[in-house]
Amino acid sequence: MKGKNGVHHGSLTEAVTGFFGKQGALAGAKGYESRPGQAKMAEKVAEVIEGKQHLVVEAGTGTGKSLAYLVPAAYAAAPSFAASGIAGAASEGCRGRKAIVSTYTIHLQEQLFGKDVPIVQSLVPFEFTAALLKGRQNYVMLGLILFFRDRWKVFAQARLWIGGIFTLAALWWWSRYTQ
Repeated sequence: MKGKNGVHHGSLTEAVTGFFGKQGALAGAKGYESRPGQAKMAEKVAEVIEGKQHLVVEAGTGTGKSLAYLVPAAYAAAPSFAASGIAGAASEGCRGRKAIVSTYTIHLQEQLFGKDVPIVQSLVPFEFTAALLKGRQNYVMLGLILFFRDRWKVFAQARLWIGGIFTLAALWWWSRYTQ
């Protein structure tokens, strides 16, 4: 795969090493400063993706962990790497693979999706899309809305949850017009 700097990368690890290298795409990014720990982590992530292994990394604040795992994941899912057999794809007709990044906090999700993923998209020599999926605790349960909607008179007669009835009504109307 040819990188933006014109150097051919034969493996995922080589592509990632080039990306984080002194002449790589990241080196030319505005406001970027070289972080040796970040480059080392990114190379290790690429190695374990290629080897279909597992990795646990602990790194301090300011290391650049997000880009260190997003860049190898993006390259591994890129159609040209997937089609060439790198990262374990099966056939020449492969259009790329999916990379899943799971976080524990909504704050990190928002940082990745709002800041880090757009940076990676702007610097890698291929296009990719990203989607933000949240856990079920971030969604309204339609069954619960219907349960309370069907019993609102009981709550109103008992003078229980009066303020909640208005909230329930708003949620019910909203749920009818949203996907």
